[in-house]
Amino acid sequence: MSKSQQIGATPMPRFDQYTGHKDDISVDAGPVRPGMDLSTFATTIRADVERIMNIEFGVSEECTTPGNFLFWFENDDLSISLLVAEPEVEEEPFDNLWACIEPISRSTETATWELAEKVYRGLNSLGSYLLAAFDNGGALIEANFVPGEER
Repeated sequence: MSKSQQIGATPMPRFDQYTGHKDDISVDAGPVRPGMDLSTFATTIRADVERIMNIEFGVSEECTTPGNFLFWFENDDLSISLLVAEPEVEEEPFDNLWACIEPISRSTETATWELAEKVYRGLNSLGSYLLAAFDNGGALIEANFVPGEER
């Protein structure tokens, strides 16, 4: 079985063991298959995150760097940002993680880690994304690939 076939097939740990109720967790994502341009990827992941989280991002904003995209949603229960940009990391496969998704709970009933886990699991189930979740200190919590291995 190829690595791309394995994506989405491994059981996911619960993120609560890595963080407190309101600690931030970011989910970084990139395309499994090479060849997608940044704009197409931004459109695709935006639609997938909207569907998974049952939200609709506001009007997209172009970031200060031309060609990068920032999408934002907020209500009384949560806020979520999606930044799609060329990665600053040059290490395989992290250099293929073009998106950073940061959900934040504003609710006392839902922890931030639950939102991050929902995004991660939802995207992982599609089998179209390389994913890595990081705690607020930058430590890797989970990835659906083996860091250091070529795809």
